[in-house]
Order: sequence, then C-alpha cells, then structure tokens
Amino acid sequence: MKITPPSPIPVAYLAQPYSAQMLVTGAVEPYTCSIRAGYTLPTGLAIDGATCEIFGEIAIQTTGNKYTQIEVVDSVGMSAYTGFYIKVASPITIQLPSPVPFPIVNEPFDMQVTVTGAVGSYTCSASNLPAGLVIDGNTCAITGIPTTVGAQ
Repeated sequence: MKITPPSPIPVAYLAQPYSAQMLVTGAVEPYTCSIRAGYTLPTGLAIDGATCEIFGEIAIQTTGNKYTQIEVVDSVGMSAYTGFYIKVASPITIQLPSPVPFPIVNEPFDMQVTVTGAVGSYTCSASNLPAGLVIDGNTCAITGIPTTVGAQ
C-alpha cells in the first residue's frame, strides 16, 4: 500500500481556493486518510478522510513552507504515510491606472501604482524611469518632473 502526493505539489496562495489530491494505491477499500499525529496543515486547509484530498483556503497571513505528513489506513488495518512540504505564498497584483498617463517634459507628473495581495509590509521599486521621475517605496506613487524626451 502506498500514498503519494501530487507532483508537483500545488502552491497554496493566500485567500484562494486550494486542492491537492493524494493518490492511494494497493489499499483495501474503504480507507481513511488523516494528518499524522504531531503534524498539521497550514491554517485554513483540511483533509477529506474518504477521498484524501487536501482542500480549503488559507486566510491567515503567514507564508513559507509547511511540512506535513498524511497517513492512510485501509479496511484491514494496513497503513502507509507520506511527508511533504506545502508552500504558502501571497499572490501580488500590480495595477497601473487606465489609461496610463504620459509624462510631459518639464511638467509635474504623478501616477499611483496600486498593489493588492501583499501580506504585511512591502516596498515598491522601479527601474528605467525617465530622468526626473522617482517612485516612493512606501506609497508606490511615481512622481516628479521629467527632464528628457524619449522612452526609457
């Protein structure tokens, strides 16, 4: 008897539905899957004992790799287990205004970049901005007075 996680193991993104189906082979049905004693799943995830699917939605703002072990016990008392890491990550979305304003040389410029999905504090940065423009790392606003003509 064997229990195998999917390959690759899906990444669990905060605030998004998650599903990972374990594959059980050689077990006498019915069988039951559970989290092995001493281990846990990331907060918000659970296991369906009958199907061996890990499912749920992570709402706690914690990212990183979480090690867990899943055990299967079949109807004749045989058991097997597997261990693996579930990566918990935050999907970050960056949105520009629409339409994106066009910087004009020697005219004040101000454009707010919106960031969603970040967990905790974050810092914005940009490269190749036109001369005279800067990005505020805390607010993600691009401001200044462009001093040259042309694209960067």
